[in-house]
Amino acid sequence: MEYIDIFDENGRLLRSHVKRGEQLGEGEFMRVVGCWIINTERQILLTQRAAAKSFAPGKWENTGGHLLSGENSVTGTLRELREETGIIAEPDELIFLGNAVVPPYLGENFVIIRNISPDEIKLQEGETDDVKWVSYEEFLRMADENELAPSVITHLEPNLKRFEQFFLTQD
Repeated sequence: MEYIDIFDENGRLLRSHVKRGEQLGEGEFMRVVGCWIINTERQILLTQRAAAKSFAPGKWENTGGHLLSGENSVTGTLRELREETGIIAEPDELIFLGNAVVPPYLGENFVIIRNISPDEIKLQEGETDDVKWVSYEEFLRMADENELAPSVITHLEPNLKRFEQFFLTQD
């Protein structure tokens, strides 16, 4: 059983150590994190949600998830990255991308610049079925063709301009 903390829209703690999945009240939020892995060729690492998942099965997404009770966003991001992909990263590798308030979620998004072969990824059984690198253009096409989990776009949208900066040509 996983436990999470519940916050108000400003990030103030309302309740702690709540069973994950418990119904939230009006004005209650849970904290989530997202991690975008981008390589030096300016490609994005996406994982495919397991076909057995109840929400968005088979859709592609970035790594992320709920923070556990008492966990901070850096620790939670590194844990999710390790659990879902087997990638072990250090806190100083995380580049803060921005916040996203998407009720009932208070999200924080990070980027890691890392070259890694898809063969090195250790997918989490029951969570992820596949992995691939895509260009930013391919990512946008996937969004247009509804191949991404809905939460990917809603949580990225507030930080899209900053995210796009990682893909601009630098001479």
